[in-house]
Amino acid sequence: MPGSSRGSLTRRALVLAGCMGGVAALATVGRHRATQGRQAAPPKLQANIPLLFGDWQHVPTAPQIVNPQTQQILDAIYSEVVSRTYVDKTQRYHVMLSVAYGHDQRGGLEAHKPEVCYPAQGFVLQDQHDDAIQTGHGRIQVRRLRTAQGARQEPLTYWFAMADTQNASAFDKRMARLKAALSGSIPDGILVRVSSIDPDARRAWQMQDAFVTSLMAGLAAPTRMRVMGQGSGLVIDG
Repeated sequence: MPGSSRGSLTRRALVLAGCMGGVAALATVGRHRATQGRQAAPPKLQANIPLLFGDWQHVPTAPQIVNPQTQQILDAIYSEVVSRTYVDKTQRYHVMLSVAYGHDQRGGLEAHKPEVCYPAQGFVLQDQHDDAIQTGHGRIQVRRLRTAQGARQEPLTYWFAMADTQNASAFDKRMARLKAALSGSIPDGILVRVSSIDPDARRAWQMQDAFVTSLMAGLAAPTRMRVMGQGSGLVIDG
């Protein structure tokens, strides 16, 4: 199974930055415009997503050079971003994980989705469809994408957890925002994406499912519930 070269990881990091920077114009409205209301406690993803779980272990990569302007955009949109590569001990299969948390998902600050940002970065979107991953802790509604940029084939799986939902429809999101507004709370959101550089999309998605299932088993219950859209955590005054 092909692994991830440093060059590929660097390109993938740039895609991540492009995905998150795609809503820069909307972000200029001001992330902290509304400071009143109750916000969920931050999930502290960097500390709470383990480097080792099941048969998977984190693979350190070379430091990425981030354009200061791009970093400013990321800081304006997201409260925390975790971007790591893991390898399976048995098959030496590489999976890239990105988790982006935004404490305020109202209006234009909603997480930017891969089917929009990947093509914006020069990838060809070859296929997309909805699916589900059945983990030992519940079912996750996901979306599968098959993308390519030249010879690079990158199938991916992602889901967006917001206000106790996964991959909510536009109507569901509006209702969640309305409910939050009526209760005096601010909806947060987590975008989880796993991808592999693999010409075999079926194999990639199977390995991504195994990775996600193992990751959910390795997370502490409070973090797992947040990531799976099963709960927004303790609400604190903002």
